[in-house]
Parts: sequence; C-alpha cells; structure tokens
Amino acid sequence: MYAQSVVISPEEAQNAIEKWGTEVSGLLVKLQLPLDVGLSEIAYYRNSIGEIVRDEAIKQDMSLEGFYAIISVFDRVVDHAVLIVSRSYMKDFHNSIEAAKYAIDELSVPLVQLTKDTGVIPIIGEIDTNRAQYLLNNALGKGSELSLNRIILDFVWSERC
Repeated sequence: MYAQSVVISPEEAQNAIEKWGTEVSGLLVKLQLPLDVGLSEIAYYRNSIGEIVRDEAIKQDMSLEGFYAIISVFDRVVDHAVLIVSRSYMKDFHNSIEAAKYAIDELSVPLVQLTKDTGVIPIIGEIDTNRAQYLLNNALGKGSELSLNRIILDFVWSERC
C-alpha cells in the first residue's frame, strides 16, 4: 500500500491510507496491543521501502530532484498513515474504555427482584455523579420492566466510606 501510494493519485492514496489506518487501529485495540506496536511497524516499513526506492533510484541513475520528489510523496503518505492510525486507535481505545465503564456500572448497581412488586439495589462503595445517574436510570428502567412498585436501596456502610 505504501509503495503504491507513489504511483496513484493523492486522493486515492489518502482514501486507501485512511481505510487501512482505521482497520489497523481497530485490530490493535481488539488484540489489546499498544499503539507503539503499530507505529513501530509503520516505521519499519518506511525504512524498508525507503531503502528499496533508494536502490532503484541508484540503478536507474535517477536525479537527486527525482528521488527527492518520490521520497517526499512517500513520506507524506506514511506521515498521514501515522496520524490516521493514532487518531483511530485513540478513538477505538476510548470507545472500548467507555464500554467497559458501562459494563462495570451495570454490574455495580444490580437490581434484584425480591417479591412480585419489590426489588432491592445493594449499593457498595462510593457513588459519584456517573454512578448516581446510572443508578437512577437502572432503577427506573429495570423497575418498570419488572413491574415493581417499590425499590429498596440497601447501602452497605464500612469504616472506609
């Protein structure tokens, strides 16, 4: 893909890089790999392909200006790839963190049905604004879903609170 970027239009190269970068970042997040793993791969290919371009330029007795023009285009494409992978990674990573927070919130505020019309929510630990909002939404949503008339909030007190 990098080498191809030198011979296709800048728009096609940009679209290809954006598609590729988004896929790579998604894979890094899915495999729980750090961003620097992907960026080091990009650097490796930059160097490897740069050497191939240099060797081919020498074989073809290319002018310094011609070589510089090709390498400049290539570097812009690779720099764009780094930017796209980094941005997409951070977006995907943020989304996975938010999903994990939501799952933790959901598990930390369970609504347990005690009788046909009564439920209880055991509250353990601190309640911040986000957890309080989730508690309210969970109580109302699950309570309605289970046709509960009352919900008991069971606060567990410890010396650490």
